[in-house]
Amino acid sequence: MVERRKHMNAKENPSSAQQFVGKEVLLQQLFPNDADRPTTRWLDTQCAKRAIPFIRVGRLIWFDLAEVRAAMAAKTVLARASRRTPTGGAS
Repeated sequence: MVERRKHMNAKENPSSAQQFVGKEVLLQQLFPNDADRPTTRWLDTQCAKRAIPFIRVGRLIWFDLAEVRAAMAAKTVLARASRRTPTGGAS
């Protein structure tokens, strides 16, 4: 009975359930602006490098949107501090 309730709650609240999407939908969700969106070839390269988590079923590839976002956030590189002094001159 408890398992059935958990299953029903997952149906009622789709945000708590895993959402598996294909390549095109993943890129559309991650990069809403068409001009800034990378290609599916870039996504294939990231999968080959194991930089983005994916699920392979035969020749089909699926992505969990939340896991991909978390993986991309973990790979974020912070910019270096400026080497100039606050007045703009060299030290």
